Amino acid sequence: LYFGAGWNGAGYEQWAIRHWIAQHAADTPIGVVAQAWLADNDGNKDKALALFQKCLDVPDTAAYCGLGLTLWQLGRHDEAMANYQAVLAIDPAHPETLFNLAIARSKDGAWEEAEALAARALASRPGDTDILNHLASVRLARGDGTGAMEMIGRSLAVQEMPRARKLFVELVRRFDWSGDDDTRRIMARALTEPWDRPGALAH
Repeated sequence: LYFGAGWNGAGYEQWAIRHWIAQHAADTPIGVVAQAWLADNDGNKDKALALFQKCLDVPDTAAYCGLGLTLWQLGRHDEAMANYQAVLAIDPAHPETLFNLAIARSKDGAWEEAEALAARALASRPGDTDILNHLASVRLARGDGTGAMEMIGRSLAVQEMPRARKLFVELVRRFDWSGDDDTRRIMARALTEPWDRPGALAH
């Protein structure tokens, strides 16, 4: 079962799974972690912190990762980073933690490191649209239009989410994709529906 920090509160299905575990396995470590995520989703950060910390007697990636995310949201960034590093000490390929670290480094403007972290996360979750979209954003920030478009194409092939559509429009407007047949087919749909402001791609 996956309690992804980067995808916290991502949808009803994930919430329902956590809610069921919190009710039916309340005294188990995974049940406590589920309760902590629910508290975090509800905005009860103090309760979430206490519940995550309750699980740390036994090294647990979900607890460390969740604690890191909650601490980050509270602005306690140094503590958050320490918990993320604790996760990677247990599991160096932990995708949720790598993704959260990529986001953190992006906010610091450390684009090269952010890209490397996101790429490591993507290696474990190659079809995850959150990672694909973020990696596209990082590559766009670095001026790598081709690399960004590759990620957006993969993201749109999985699911056409608003963020991916917005990034696609931005890429097409900033770079010349006239020779790419796949991109032109997507662009035709973007113009027809339209995906962004009317006429944004018309020029």
